[in-house]
Amino acid sequence: MWFNSACCKSCSAILFLLCLCSCCGAAPAVSRLDLRKIGAQNERQRAIVKAFKHSWDAYRTHCWGQDELLPVSKNCSSEFGGLGVQIVDALDSLWLMGLESEYREAEAWIIQNLSFQRDVSVSAFETTIRVVGGLLSAYFLSSSPELLQKSVDLGHRLLRSWKEGPIPHERVNLKTGQVSASEPKLGSSLAEIGTVQLEMELLSAASGDARFRYRAQHVMDLVGPLLTERGGLLPIMMQPTPPLRWTNQRITLGGRGDSFYEYLLKQWLVTNRTQTRYVEMYQTSVDGIRRAFVGHTSPSNFTFIREVDSASEVDALVRAGDRWQWHSSEVASSHVIPGMFMVFPVADPDPSEASHQAVPDNSASSPTEIPGGGHGLEHSADGATSGNPKDTHESCDANYGAADEMVETRSDGTPAESTSADTTMPAETSSIHQCGTEDGATECAPNSEPDSLPGNPLASPGESKEEESREARSPQDALSSSADGTCNPDTGAESAPGLEIADIEIEIEAQNDETVDSTAGSVTQSDLIQAIQMQLEQVMQTMRSRIASRPTTDEQLTSGDEQHSTSPVGRQENENGAVSHRDSQNNPSASPPSPKKAPTPAFVVMPSLVGNQSCAMKELFLSQSWQEIHKRVVLQYNGSTQLPHHMRKKIGETVGRHLEEQCNMLGKLKMDHLSCFLPGLLALGVMTGAANDSSIEIELAAGLAETCARMWIDTPTGLAPESVFWSTAPGEDKDMHQRAGSLYSALRPEAVESLWYLYVATGDPKWQELGWSIFEKIQLHARVESGGYSGIENVFETGELQRRDRMETFLLSETFKYLFLLFAEWKDQPIDLTKIVMNTEGHLLPVVDPQLQREFH
Repeated sequence: MWFNSACCKSCSAILFLLCLCSCCGAAPAVSRLDLRKIGAQNERQRAIVKAFKHSWDAYRTHCWGQDELLPVSKNCSSEFGGLGVQIVDALDSLWLMGLESEYREAEAWIIQNLSFQRDVSVSAFETTIRVVGGLLSAYFLSSSPELLQKSVDLGHRLLRSWKEGPIPHERVNLKTGQVSASEPKLGSSLAEIGTVQLEMELLSAASGDARFRYRAQHVMDLVGPLLTERGGLLPIMMQPTPPLRWTNQRITLGGRGDSFYEYLLKQWLVTNRTQTRYVEMYQTSVDGIRRAFVGHTSPSNFTFIREVDSASEVDALVRAGDRWQWHSSEVASSHVIPGMFMVFPVADPDPSEASHQAVPDNSASSPTEIPGGGHGLEHSADGATSGNPKDTHESCDANYGAADEMVETRSDGTPAESTSADTTMPAETSSIHQCGTEDGATECAPNSEPDSLPGNPLASPGESKEEESREARSPQDALSSSADGTCNPDTGAESAPGLEIADIEIEIEAQNDETVDSTAGSVTQSDLIQAIQMQLEQVMQTMRSRIASRPTTDEQLTSGDEQHSTSPVGRQENENGAVSHRDSQNNPSASPPSPKKAPTPAFVVMPSLVGNQSCAMKELFLSQSWQEIHKRVVLQYNGSTQLPHHMRKKIGETVGRHLEEQCNMLGKLKMDHLSCFLPGLLALGVMTGAANDSSIEIELAAGLAETCARMWIDTPTGLAPESVFWSTAPGEDKDMHQRAGSLYSALRPEAVESLWYLYVATGDPKWQELGWSIFEKIQLHARVESGGYSGIENVFETGELQRRDRMETFLLSETFKYLFLLFAEWKDQPIDLTKIVMNTEGHLLPVVDPQLQREFH
């Protein structure tokens, strides 16, 4: 028992019990955090503190009390609900670096001004790791009871994200408790539900309120058995409302998955290594990662981490019973491109226009991922595919229709958005496929069969019905169309109505040997054609009705407060209000032009392709070898297997270009910078006795850490992009490749975090030198002279760089903190890792003292 009279005097009557528990006689389950060293001890650490101050002072000047500084414009962001997140996120960094006056000012603002009685919806996960974690860390450093009171108040508000079941919702309103999700069909991510346990454990330990711990640990009670059953790897998305089920089959150590695996080890550590189930889960996950995700690049043999789009791919990577060997050089020969269904709404050629209407050569580009699951291509009436989100947004050459022209229906003709996102497909089902693009990079995922888990609370529906990445844009978001429906104002070419086929299920049984390969089973070509035609007609009827109600080319109608077109062509009113019509030469017309005829669909059904088959199939389409194509692909148009002659060239080019992209990507595998937390976690596991095989795991950690450092130093700017592709096929001339849409740097901390853990584990100064190289490039390219640091839009560019006008709060809570720790002397580290655990936002949290831990009820 211990007593703090000064603390007791500060307790109000209302908060007396809380103060009594935290500082007036009832022993908390944790002790105060004591750091071995505070403040800079050498020149490199002083350089880090100077950079930190350059950022902090700019934030204090321009955005005090706001969430983030926008350093280029000197504006501010309320990205996290206007909670002053940058102040809270930086508290323990200020303390660690010895910036006492800055810390006292920040703490005073929190005590006097920070209120959570705000009508704002926040991410429960982000608010927990940044704000609850920051407040708790500062409380355990300073023993200020007001900081504990703030963290408990916020914790109770965040508990309402569990209001509808045992899994927390993604977002919660701090005032009303209303829960929501950015993507309701997807639900909550694995990282979001499995990265609150440290903070909730310590809230219970410090306050005596067991509800925090109970809610967080109940998640692990449900997910833990599934982790064991699935070999240590889990899909990233889950529906939080009962019945609980996976809504996505993607498995990654990058975004939406990363910190779940990190907290398996850290939950064991924060409980002072007493909860052995967590170290067992950690060991299982490390086994799964080594088995399925660790590969080596070509030609330099760098170690890297991959990801998969389907849980079934994990088992396909290695032979049965082989837990350790995955040969990344075999990826090119074993990579499966799922079967695809492509629709071309084909308009009959107009003899009067066919001679002078040309289709732009660049009208066909990579397919784009659309909500609804599966894989497919959407095409305009002239056969052009929609472009990828980035290209389509910048240019309308793809001739995509306006956003309201998109047709998304199910097999029963109902809108896709009115249906459940977790329909489980029958065993004998061939699903329409859509080939996905995320930020411009084509990544086609196989349509895996359902993987239900009898006896478990979670059942898998098989495949995602939404995009995995919240940053990825749908075709509707990517459109750049004028109000009158004209896509390309330079040519005056009207955009054709787009067609989006999504969520169509075809239940048929194989009846003969003439089959089409599909990931969900084999089906006959004739039955497949018949089933597609029956359901396609329903989709086409929806499209025809939209076309019939849509203004014709010459009718540039507007609605609401939009004004009529000033063009002399089309519908016009005279002085008396009578409607007249004019042709393209501005001559009066007796009647309005006839509406366009609805296009007839042509469709292509392509079987799954393995390895270099995509390259061979590409050559057939680009060379217009239709006789050979007919032997391998289902082609249908108006009841015939012959495509219209005037569309063959365009369809061949469109499909060929898509296959060319797939061919070019063989053997190139994606890795997020977020995955770079793993080498540090492995090193921490070795140091704390959690490793199954310390020598192997420290060697793996070192190899991965070097690769993560190369993501920085091997770019022209020396800054790391958000993600890259690594080559694995023999004969490649370079290891790392750019990934469209992920060329920017946000100055993320994961690489330097791992460098620090490797340095503490080994004492090898090479980790310090790699970290110093990274810091020098941050200083050179990211520092804003007027204050703060910004990200860079394209780290592969040279010359004048385009800045991202945002300074992430993790720059001060993690990136600069880990660099500061990295440059401490090896035998004189400020932090004792037997007593302190870093949460995923880099906040210092104490290990629960088993001698003081109270019994939770």
